Amino acid sequence: GVRPRVQFSGTTFDFGAVQVGQSRTQTVTVTNVGPAAFVAALTGGAAGVFGGAQDCQSTTLVPGASCTFSYTFAPSAAGLVTENTSGTVNDVPFAFSFRGTGVAPQVRLSPTALDFGDVQVGQSRTQTVTVTNVGPAAFVAALTGGAAGVFGGAQDCQSTT
Repeated sequence: GVRPRVQFSGTTFDFGAVQVGQSRTQTVTVTNVGPAAFVAALTGGAAGVFGGAQDCQSTTLVPGASCTFSYTFAPSAAGLVTENTSGTVNDVPFAFSFRGTGVAPQVRLSPTALDFGDVQVGQSRTQTVTVTNVGPAAFVAALTGGAAGVFGGAQDCQSTT
């Protein structure tokens, strides 16, 4: 028998900066570039924290037909993560490398101290603190604390991207 010929749309995956608690998925397409159909038989391909799912196993791939492998990076902590995986599609070897950086929210509060000065009894004075995302990735704000007793307080940040 003739060994199937397959082509992979990529072998290196860089997920970039992904916020802790969020995820990003990338897909590789596996295409039959040979002259004959075959039923896909896979080994390997799992990639640790990058997971791995595919719709290829036992799929008949006629010439020009494709199936996919999907990998997801969902960091649970800040820092660089790298993984490698390998396997075969009908004895045709493949090797993939993965890279992603988990990032924690990075914010700047301005100002960090408030001085209301003298305020007449029965009157009020308002000051605003601005929260700015200065990190490399978007995140959904989840606030705790912040109550200021007699100074009151309200915010429009909770659950904001």
